[in-house]
Amino acid sequence: ETGTPLYMSLYPEGSTDGGIRLGNIVPDFAMDTTQGSFDSFHEWKKEKWAILFSHPADFTPVCTTEIGRLALKYDDLEAMDCKVATLSVDPV
Repeated sequence: ETGTPLYMSLYPEGSTDGGIRLGNIVPDFAMDTTQGSFDSFHEWKKEKWAILFSHPADFTPVCTTEIGRLALKYDDLEAMDCKVATLSVDPV
């Protein structure tokens, strides 16, 4: 058995102010990616842990550094069967 039930008991599924917080279930959405189009984020990550990393724009100093650090851990995360998606307002 995984630690998912315990983890999910620590965080509410949603927030009272409509913002997304750590541990919240992300609303489903379609996306165009560098890997093609996906009709459903939930279907893409189905039955797996996922990191949804959001940043305001490409080539901003902090965001670029954070994404670079996440990229260095990508193989480790993939080995743990964790999916990674980076969300941006910039076009693909």
